[in-house]
Amino acid sequence: MHRVSSIICAVVLVVAAASLKAYAFPMPQLGKQCMLNYCMGTFATFPPRGGRRVPSPTIQLRTNAQRLADGLGPKPPMRRTQQRRGTPVRRQAEVSATPITPSPFVTRCGIMTIMDGDGEPVGYIGRSSFDESGLLLINETLSDAATACFTAERGASIAQSVSLSFTDLTTEGPIDFPLLALIQGMNNTDSNLTPLSAQYLTFGGAVGPAAPPGSLPEYTNNTVSFATGVERTVLTSVWTINLNSGSLTAQWTNEDATQPPTHIFAVDGILHASADPVRFSINATVTIDPVTLLFIAF
Repeated sequence: MHRVSSIICAVVLVVAAASLKAYAFPMPQLGKQCMLNYCMGTFATFPPRGGRRVPSPTIQLRTNAQRLADGLGPKPPMRRTQQRRGTPVRRQAEVSATPITPSPFVTRCGIMTIMDGDGEPVGYIGRSSFDESGLLLINETLSDAATACFTAERGASIAQSVSLSFTDLTTEGPIDFPLLALIQGMNNTDSNLTPLSAQYLTFGGAVGPAAPPGSLPEYTNNTVSFATGVERTVLTSVWTINLNSGSLTAQWTNEDATQPPTHIFAVDGILHASADPVRFSINATVTIDPVTLLFIAF
């Protein structure tokens, strides 16, 4: 009985071993490992799933000219924007700059031409036009014409009662007197001009700042007093300029604030002014040459 049991056990062990051998995984070989015991050769034998896929159509890129030729509209514009990484930040609205209000005044510069009675130029007010007495002479050289500047309201056609300031005087002494001035004549008994009076004014330079328009004559340092040592009254804000024609005129103010006619003339090339040039000529026994001034702006 014991022998029979041993034989049965041996048979069972043989059958079990054969079964294990049939289901055992083969040992992988070098260079032929397959994932999960499936190799590419095996995959190649699998039938395809589903029907054969239709290839995607090729989209041709067409220009706007081609689209228009086919009756189509143009392509929408391409907006090239740079994408930002991270959390988008709302762009702050740009703050417009505060508008700058232009100054109501403007400065103009130019030269002054002296015209004779026929309207022909005879010279200029020059950088070196002052003589040894501090008087202003007519300079015949354009290259020596002095630059003068004034300030007027922006957009105005007439600059009235302004001062004229020289910027490039070269004569020693007058450099310190940059304002074009009307100066009380050396033979005058006072600062008043009236018709039928021989009193007169001379052209010269004065120190700044300029007195306001309409000011009364006052003793101010000037080229004539500097050269002669005699105190003379002065006015500087006496010039009126037509910005369209360039016409430059003068207006003197008397001690009582009246404003007499102010005519400009020359005597031997020296510029003067008077309310009555004829009376001055008779009294001084000199020949006068009526002149006008023309401001030529740069």
